[in-house]
Amino acid sequence: MTVLNPDHDATTSPELPGVVTRLFKGVVYAEADEKTWQALLGLTSQVRDYVAVLGLDLILDPAGAPEHHGPGRAPVRDRPAGLFGGKPRRH
Repeated sequence: MTVLNPDHDATTSPELPGVVTRLFKGVVYAEADEKTWQALLGLTSQVRDYVAVLGLDLILDPAGAPEHHGPGRAPVRDRPAGLFGGKPRRH
């Protein structure tokens, strides 16, 4: 039996939960995880919106840097406290 979730957006890609979960496990590198990287590139705005609700920013760096496994990396990071009205977030 299929249960409908009234909060579910019908335009949400079925790949979004997997991409977000992978980002929460650590930095996604284009060369190391090409499938997730390609999905991330196609879902960038949705991923940014999703992690923003949690007080995080997606740092998408398609060019990458040699010291970070070559081209293409994407970590998520805490937002600076100033983005929450100057008040530090509680953890």
